[in-house]
Amino acid sequence: MKARTICWGIFQTGVLLMLAQSIQSADSTTWMLPDASARGVAGNANLPIDAFPTLTSGGRWDNGEGRGTSGFGPRVVSVNPGPSAYPGIDRKPDESLKLAPGSAFTISFPTMPRTLADMLENNGVKPMMTVFLPTNYDVNRKHPLLIFLNGGSGGTGGNVGIARKLCEEKDFVCVGLPLFKETLNPSANGGGMYIGEDDCKFAWPLYRTMLAKLEELVPNIDPAHRILGGFSNGAHVTAGLIDQSDGEVVHRFSAFFFVAGGGRLQRYDLLKGKLCLMLYPGPKGPRLQQICDEAAAAGAKATFHEMKNVGHAFPESEYPAVREWLRGPARE
Repeated sequence: MKARTICWGIFQTGVLLMLAQSIQSADSTTWMLPDASARGVAGNANLPIDAFPTLTSGGRWDNGEGRGTSGFGPRVVSVNPGPSAYPGIDRKPDESLKLAPGSAFTISFPTMPRTLADMLENNGVKPMMTVFLPTNYDVNRKHPLLIFLNGGSGGTGGNVGIARKLCEEKDFVCVGLPLFKETLNPSANGGGMYIGEDDCKFAWPLYRTMLAKLEELVPNIDPAHRILGGFSNGAHVTAGLIDQSDGEVVHRFSAFFFVAGGGRLQRYDLLKGKLCLMLYPGPKGPRLQQICDEAAAAGAKATFHEMKNVGHAFPESEYPAVREWLRGPARE
């Protein structure tokens, strides 16, 4: 009897996993994370908000940086990151999406090219976009948008932790996106990790597709207040998208911020009337002063913030400077 019960449990698990795979669409798949209380946003202070895992196509628990441990599961499934962390499918793609305050959902784009994280780490995770709705989300009013691009490999697109901390989970719809690179040359500087101009030109149509899906699912994003920024490689991508999107990015976004990166920006002329926040370690050097001067000369409303004694990092001690800018000039 005990053996029969175990076999039946294994059979049921297998059926559920096959069913989960079969309901995914070809272009994108949306999965809901549990509500704020289940995820520990407010109810479990011991659960870091930047460590929400997802079960990846290779059956690994992904921490948003493309690393994980062995496991078994369907292609892309958001899971309950509460203390027990049992995997669970909260909605099917054909069900209506419930836009609840403090909730998050992940959209997979399995037909897109590999992410930079996948190229570097061969993690097998398909490109995804993760969206977090603020705790004061109201479907009947407009909410500003905050997109933060991580540094390094950029992660899988499953991590919105920094954006959530920057706005303290209030007001802003927070979005996490991966980084893309057209080709990877491991013998290049940095193992080929660094994003160039051609990579940004290659990546923009992919981001445009992701943003179109975002606007379809969350239609009340404020078109007048959309902020894009990133750290290190993510800041380079922010600058590259400004340069290489034929003006589309500056048309879509109202403000930009660059943390320890973005120094290769060229199209300052496109930033006329736009808000820019630049955070760099140490006092202004000649190149940084040139960037600030050229941005100001082009008519950008540029602000410089010195991050003292931090090295090449974006520690939480520097978040208040961005938070003040987000809630002040960037919201005006």
